Amino acid sequence: MLKIDKSKVAFFFYCLTITSMVFSPFLLSISMIGLIATGIFEVHTKNNILKVGIDHKGMKRSFRIMQYPSFAVLLLFFGLVLFWCWPVEDANFLLERLRIKLPFLLLPLTFLALPRVTERQLDLLLYFMLLLFVLTSFGIIAYYLQHFQELNLLIKQGHHIPTPRNHIRYSLLLALAIVGGYLLWEKGFYLRSKSERRWILGATVFLFFFIHLLSVKSGLLVLYSAGIALGFRYVWVNKQWLIGLSVFGLIVLVPYLSYHLIPSFKNKMHYTIHDLLMFQEGKGGQYSDSGRLASLAVGASLATAHPWTGVGVGNLRLRVQEQYELKYPDYVEPFMPQNQFLYVAAGTGVFGLGVFSFAFCFPFFYQRNYLHPLFLLFYVMTFVAFMIEHAIENAVGVAHFLFFLLVMVSHLNRES
Repeated sequence: MLKIDKSKVAFFFYCLTITSMVFSPFLLSISMIGLIATGIFEVHTKNNILKVGIDHKGMKRSFRIMQYPSFAVLLLFFGLVLFWCWPVEDANFLLERLRIKLPFLLLPLTFLALPRVTERQLDLLLYFMLLLFVLTSFGIIAYYLQHFQELNLLIKQGHHIPTPRNHIRYSLLLALAIVGGYLLWEKGFYLRSKSERRWILGATVFLFFFIHLLSVKSGLLVLYSAGIALGFRYVWVNKQWLIGLSVFGLIVLVPYLSYHLIPSFKNKMHYTIHDLLMFQEGKGGQYSDSGRLASLAVGASLATAHPWTGVGVGNLRLRVQEQYELKYPDYVEPFMPQNQFLYVAAGTGVFGLGVFSFAFCFPFFYQRNYLHPLFLLFYVMTFVAFMIEHAIENAVGVAHFLFFLLVMVSHLNRES
């Protein structure tokens, strides 16, 4: 009897999940279903006949999820929506929230049923991401150069360079690929030959400059936050103060050089400044950053008016629309609060925010996971993303946060 290696099947779906985050929400659903099926079933061949059965060992781990606290705590993200939904005034919005947060219920159980993620697999996933974003960057750069004048003018008007699917999500994944590439190079990883280290370093540096060409503020903010954390970590671990100061110097120097050398970056900065000035003058109804700032004011107003229990998860969209009609009637589109913590506070109040913050922070501190450099930098980047976006209020955002978190938690907090 020949048994199919589940770890290899799972790794295939890991790579497919990352690819689908870049290209296709439909493909993302397929990859998630594939992961769940891989966790539940095992496949073997006997006498050239393919047989499928339940993986009882994996299922037993899933049923004992409370013995794995860093997995179990993630169920709270789903429970928060489920138990803070009353009273319900907008049933469609509530059902949408439950659907989007369903992976917080299913994927922790799935990753417990799957084989533990090994260090080699984690490194290979980072390597795969590096290759994926190098390849996709070629197409984006070619399109940008082909429409150079037109795109630079559009960027000055608040548009962005076209990317596969959502440009913000692409930039956040790109930032993680850059960080992953640096960590692979730092640890001396290679697939077949030591000479690959030069390719890894070159690809990482190339993507670092590419993200400045792309000039999506969210990706740049999380990347520079990771760079600052990396500088502090290097000083703390290696006591190399001069190198640490050099890192901080680069963090200041590179944006300055980018402003003077990269037209898309310069135009994006000009547009951002103009946008903020329009908001200050009360003329920000047509501008994206003004909409973000207005959403923060609306979120803070709702959280202050309903401090203990919030307005209810299922009612948040209605309350936000009412606030926009009252305070920002000239804004084209009412943005939901563009801060994940404020979003939760407005919907569930102080108590819900406490549950959310506990669930978010627990895996970071559990068994000192923060000592792992990738885990540390992932959390720094995620925290910054949460501060500037309601990052896990859409399906791809949930997949981004939950998938990478579970991959690392599976590696750090699971027996084989």
